[in-house]
Amino acid sequence: MDHRRTLGWKGLAIIVMCIFCIYKMDQIALDTDSSQSLSAPKPALSMLDIHSLVEKHHDDAVSNIKDVTFENSEGPRTWITMGLCWSANAQVHGKENFPYKDAAPLSAQLWMKLTPTKVILQIVYSEEEISDELKEYKKELESYGAVVFLVPTGSDMKCVLKSQMIRLLAYALPFIRDDDIIVTADVDAFVMTKDIYKPLLLPGRQIWIYRYAFTMGTGATFMMPFIGIKASVWKNILQYDLSMDQPNKGILGNGLPKMIEDYGTKMSFSDSYTWDIDQHILSHAILSSGICSLPGDNKLWKELNIEPREFDDGKTCWHGSGIYEDCNNVLWTRNLYIRYKGNNCKWWHFYPSETYAELRSKFQEIINGKAENQIVHDLIKEAKDFQIENLGREIF
Repeated sequence: MDHRRTLGWKGLAIIVMCIFCIYKMDQIALDTDSSQSLSAPKPALSMLDIHSLVEKHHDDAVSNIKDVTFENSEGPRTWITMGLCWSANAQVHGKENFPYKDAAPLSAQLWMKLTPTKVILQIVYSEEEISDELKEYKKELESYGAVVFLVPTGSDMKCVLKSQMIRLLAYALPFIRDDDIIVTADVDAFVMTKDIYKPLLLPGRQIWIYRYAFTMGTGATFMMPFIGIKASVWKNILQYDLSMDQPNKGILGNGLPKMIEDYGTKMSFSDSYTWDIDQHILSHAILSSGICSLPGDNKLWKELNIEPREFDDGKTCWHGSGIYEDCNNVLWTRNLYIRYKGNNCKWWHFYPSETYAELRSKFQEIINGKAENQIVHDLIKEAKDFQIENLGREIF
């Protein structure tokens, strides 16, 4: 009976290895198929490639951190900064009907339940008066422990753009200390494990770029989910005029149009360019800081109009590998590979076509401690053991 069980596990382990082979074939197919659905865009880079782009010692350093404590102290704190446009959705990439208002309370709860962080949510609204619905929404978020500010859109920029940009300004709030860490996040990014917090415990770092490997491979701007920066560094690297704001009242963002204009001149934005402005500005600030770098031939230098400054940033800037890419409801073989390399999915991202039902289901799964399937976990372990036992090393 034990012999049969062993054979069964080995058979399943071989199946897992075959899935990885299928995954690689899937990537080749994606590269050659131009008819992909807009609701499920192909990955810009395969997980196999992304994971190989960042030196292994970055992951090794994090793996040596065994636990995350939730004790309150007078030491540095970690804040998650998010923004939400109450009055409209983005009108690009199929996001017109995505339930962002429903996502924000769920995302905030997961951060504060699974990690020792607090959430700052700045809600931008375009109505002349704050509605009773918005007031109740604010109370609900505050009941979970989030710090919430209601910010009028104003006449100089649109609600969605301001809600994206205002995340960059959380460092200016009066309760933020210089040694605090502020992490940018999206409301539709659901953290799944306390492991997402571990890189922030590495000593000496001033900036943490979770999806650094993605930028290494594609030349894309640094992704907003997730970038951690010391509050004192935020102040030093961002060029923003606070004189028109009232930080003590939680009113920020009046200087954003001028900020966009100034950075637009540096990067030659076209007048019609509106999407990913926040990522362009933050990426420009990071690469101009002398804290983080990229290889000199990376396309992002040219995109940001910065002269390449390649240097060893290992002591000041943490580089996330492919295991910090998102898991999702579309790329299941990729999810498996992330779990194989990183032991679990660190966070979940939703596609524009998904509804509140999918958000709520995933939230309940994570909050109830069922983010990872034990059978899948055991299969992956068997696949690793099988390779070492029979091939002498892991080939994936």
